[in-house]
Amino acid sequence: MYRDECERLLGNTRHYKRLSRDPTIDVQEEITFLVSKGKENNWITDHEASYLIQTNPKIPYFYILPKVHKEKIPPPGEKKLPFLDLLIYEQDGGLATEVYYKPTDCNNLLQYQSFHPRALRDNLPVGQFLRLRRNCSSVTDYRKHADKLSTKLHTKDYPPHLVNRARKRARNNNRDQLLQPRAQKPSLDKIVCVTTFNPLSNEIQKIIREN
Repeated sequence: MYRDECERLLGNTRHYKRLSRDPTIDVQEEITFLVSKGKENNWITDHEASYLIQTNPKIPYFYILPKVHKEKIPPPGEKKLPFLDLLIYEQDGGLATEVYYKPTDCNNLLQYQSFHPRALRDNLPVGQFLRLRRNCSSVTDYRKHADKLSTKLHTKDYPPHLVNRARKRARNNNRDQLLQPRAQKPSLDKIVCVTTFNPLSNEIQKIIREN
């Protein structure tokens, strides 16, 4: 539903047009040229120029706020029942589960070219595949959803070797262990520095550690 509504709005050629590639770099270069020219002619200050030139621009996202009715919950007696991110069903006289996606779900995974920390981007596939392994009772269901997740990650430009390695790691994990609560880590007597995300976060972290 959400995807269909987005495609309907973006199909309005009066307001939108399809691009053959990501224009972020071109826009960055044009802004840098204009700001530099303004600085040379003393139209803006060094401080203003530094603010206007972004060295790590973010790829924009398209969002809408449609009025979408939630899917009706199957009445008692149905063989499958969605609950949060699980689809619960009867199997061999017991209960089994697999991952469940709402009809409004779309591929909102982080773009790999994002300027988020490299460690976060490289480990995102691991967390996603482990979630599938934990939520799917059967290996067959896991493989089915793992195929879909692999496609989503490739669409977001994740390197194939990262996707394949994360998928293999999740498959080799014991599901019973994944369902166990995590052991509490002992608290450490240390000072925690919390900041908002910044492209220079790694440099800030390096300075703090060295001093």
